[in-house]
Amino acid sequence: MNYFIECRNVLNRSNLLIFDENFEEIGEIKYHKQSADVNISCVNRVTDKKYLVKTNPIKRKSKYIIYNEGKEKLANIRVGVKIIHSIIESDKYYFVKAAFWKIKYKVYDGRTVILNLEIVRKNGKRYYKIISKEDDFLTAFAVFLLAQAVRMKVLLN
Repeated sequence: MNYFIECRNVLNRSNLLIFDENFEEIGEIKYHKQSADVNISCVNRVTDKKYLVKTNPIKRKSKYIIYNEGKEKLANIRVGVKIIHSIIESDKYYFVKAAFWKIKYKVYDGRTVILNLEIVRKNGKRYYKIISKEDDFLTAFAVFLLAQAVRMKVLLN
């Protein structure tokens, strides 16, 4: 499954739409106030699931925690050193490797690549193109958050 999310300035906190490979809207990412309980929320309109994200991007070692609506923790995202990061879901550990100079990420489950993220241009706009081997929306959303966190970390340091 391919997902497309618009790539904007990381300081722009307006809502984002999530598209599938046919550019049909399948979800939405909403940013909330930094002082709120939940900083980011994401709605998957295909499965009607809502994901809530808590974060503090100003801290040196920023991490994102994804919850479902019942406040059950689904995943931890940790921004690592330069090109090595991690996504820890409830029962799985994913290793994320990034390109040094470009925004390109590969998510590994063991030694197999399960997801790719890269920047593409469509209709004059830049999009994150997330190519998933499985139909795993949570991991795709987690990699998007990781890419945004790394971009924000570059600005703050």
